[in-house]
Amino acid sequence: MLTCGVWVKRGIAKEVPDKITLTEEDLKELIDGTEGKLRDVLGDDEDLGLDTDLPTTSKDDPDEDDGAEENVQSTGGKNDEDADIMMEYGLEDYDNEGSLMTGAGMSGLMYYNNPNEDPYVDLKAVDDEEKDDEIIKKDDNLYVIGKMEEELSCLEVYVYNEEEDSLYVHHDILLESFPLCLEWLSFDPSLNGKSGNYVALGTMEPEIQIWDLDIVNTIEPAYTLAGHKKKKKKKGASSSNANQSGHSDAVLCLSWNPNAVNVLASGSADKTICLWDLSKVTTVHRLTHHTDKVQSIKWHPQEPQSLLTGSFDSTAVVLDCRSPKAFKAWKLTGECEQVLWNHFSPYNFFASSDDGVVRYFDVRSDEPVFTLHAHDQATTGISLSTEMKGCLTTVSSDKTMKVWDFSTGKPANILSRDMKMGTMSFINNCPDASLLYAMGGEKEGLKMLNLMETTQGKKYISNMTSTNNENQQGNEASGGNPSTDDVAMEALSTLSLKTDPAKENKEIVKRKKNKKKKK
Repeated sequence: MLTCGVWVKRGIAKEVPDKITLTEEDLKELIDGTEGKLRDVLGDDEDLGLDTDLPTTSKDDPDEDDGAEENVQSTGGKNDEDADIMMEYGLEDYDNEGSLMTGAGMSGLMYYNNPNEDPYVDLKAVDDEEKDDEIIKKDDNLYVIGKMEEELSCLEVYVYNEEEDSLYVHHDILLESFPLCLEWLSFDPSLNGKSGNYVALGTMEPEIQIWDLDIVNTIEPAYTLAGHKKKKKKKGASSSNANQSGHSDAVLCLSWNPNAVNVLASGSADKTICLWDLSKVTTVHRLTHHTDKVQSIKWHPQEPQSLLTGSFDSTAVVLDCRSPKAFKAWKLTGECEQVLWNHFSPYNFFASSDDGVVRYFDVRSDEPVFTLHAHDQATTGISLSTEMKGCLTTVSSDKTMKVWDFSTGKPANILSRDMKMGTMSFINNCPDASLLYAMGGEKEGLKMLNLMETTQGKKYISNMTSTNNENQQGNEASGGNPSTDDVAMEALSTLSLKTDPAKENKEIVKRKKNKKKKK
């Protein structure tokens, strides 16, 4: 079962990742530490299954002695026959490698102590192939997934090459807890401003682990954003955790701020959102505007202070983190599953819910721009193409993946497909290939889908390309339309829920001076 996934852009990962070699002392320390944690949880050695006493046969039990004698008697003839065969064919020396066997049927068969001496085994070719797989090329993407299989939880780091259409697991990371959410980030407080290659992980525990993707065989995170365990409430005591650092329950969602790279936001089952300063590895704000579990959060792609959040309390909220009490909420018809900004239109966002509905909002309006009944069950994942305007993809608990075109303002279904993955958990568009999507669910592992490889997708893209070309020619003939940046800047003044009064007054004075000059 795959629970979450995240892309890593091309050219970021180290060409040859660092590799940790564990000594016997490291392994012993790791095993001892694990046993210690298990004892803390289970209580004693017996619960750990460490009782190694073997069953013994009591000589005082006459029945057991008789049974043993009967067994010896009944198999005595066969044992003598087996001994003769062992002696005749030299089977007692069967496991001794490096010896020439000359028994019946064994003439000329040689076992080599050193495999390199065997002319039929080419280990060098195998080693060369493995070394090639370890190298991450400039045109490779990484994709990290959270995976749960029986009692094993882990992260798997895949390498995907679009040109070669190759996908394989580069390395994995064993986890102690069920993975719930992932977010890529480049900031590391120890690198003095230099970019790294990290993934933040939220689990059933209240802490957030930051793992270095450029290290193979690592057994512990680069650093951890600590939470605290929820304490049982005593009679008459307050249950508030406002003064505590971090979360007190599972971390359900994460969002790294691309415009303030030292800031990470996290949402939790404890109903709160924490804003972390990664340079100090500590919580700087604790937001409490939701009344139920926080399921999804997203920083605005252009405004560093604007945060979009969605909760099980059936609301989507936009707030200004400079003044956390200044926020605007929109009511949904079900528990919020995912929220997502439209990076082409900075005042619009999507919110999906557990009733299968996807709503498209404008922050300047109380009512949705449109309401899309996308699926019959929860819409668990939504993604926008990085380059194609109006291309939305959704996945659901109803086992389907769908592609929608909303460029005309009225969403139309382009593609609907049962991916044979059971309940689907996530879908993400590749940051370097606008038609490529990664998705995962309860079975069949990780899947990649290129829309150009589907009949409906190819037709849709062809139509969109011709329409865009016609619009571009029309704009050039009429003198052109405002650029996307101009539209974005105009929208941001509306989006901000709080502005700097001094800065605002200066802008008003500038505009008045310009008007006087024109006169």
